[in-house]
Amino acid sequence: MATAARKSKPVSLQADFVRITLFVAGLFYTLVGLAMVFAPLWFYENAGTFPPFNRHYAGDLGLFNLPLGVLLIWAAQRPAAHRSLFLLVLLINWLHAINHLYDDFVTGAGLIGPLWSSVPLLIFAAVFTLAYWTNARISSAAR
Repeated sequence: MATAARKSKPVSLQADFVRITLFVAGLFYTLVGLAMVFAPLWFYENAGTFPPFNRHYAGDLGLFNLPLGVLLIWAAQRPAAHRSLFLLVLLINWLHAINHLYDDFVTGAGLIGPLWSSVPLLIFAAVFTLAYWTNARISSAAR
């Protein structure tokens, strides 16, 4: 009986990690989406300072991010049931980070630029990838 309790605790911690990662990612995408839709100039001046400012483009991106965030928050309740969404967002995160690295390289951003734009996105993508793999391992062990 003690062995079963020891085995379930790590799985429970891993499942919590997956759910928390999905929830935090969902909250992030939801807040970004809301800011891009309802405060696009503020978002441009404080987060996405890639000229020129385009309110319509910011709104379109916000309306993409907003439902993605809501879906991630919903998926956090039962991650194993939403593996396709999980994989899609994993790919989006890596492509987004690579796009920032490309911009840093092309603009010659030096050392400080990537620390503000690319490195946090790479860390976010890596954590999301770890959560995806953890979810896959938990799901396959449950079968």
